[in-house]
Amino acid sequence: MSIGRDIITSIFIIVVGIFGMLAYREHSKDNSSLYEKVDAKITDVQSETIYDNNNVPSINLYAAYKYTVDKNDFTGRYLHGNYSVLFQQTGYNEILNGKRDIKVFYEKANPMNSALSFPKNNFILYAVITVVAVVLALISAFATFGTPKYISPVQNFKRSPFY
Repeated sequence: MSIGRDIITSIFIIVVGIFGMLAYREHSKDNSSLYEKVDAKITDVQSETIYDNNNVPSINLYAAYKYTVDKNDFTGRYLHGNYSVLFQQTGYNEILNGKRDIKVFYEKANPMNSALSFPKNNFILYAVITVVAVVLALISAFATFGTPKYISPVQNFKRSPFY
């Protein structure tokens, strides 16, 4: 019985270590204050032909956009999608006939660098999982669970209402 409890506690301690490390890394890399959100407008579509291992071509379509920071114009682009040669016109239509006004993030220190989004910080998720794993580790290590009392077949027979 004790070995099973030790294994479960060890598993929760490992989970605490892993998610604690992930939470720390997420907390230390929070760089959302380095970026600013700005309005941009899609201006063009750019394409790039790529080939897979079988030398089959496909098209990467990029939506090019323009944005203004401190009365200076900048451009950027993001990958809209990868299309087969047959369906590349569909991609062009999605970009050019879709919503042209978008929001982008630019780097405050260097407004020339921009992106459609930056990675979401998962600190809260990892921290919550770490706390739950700590609680479960403590419960599995210190909680007492009743063990069933052994009743011999003779005692069980004497308890029977049909005896």
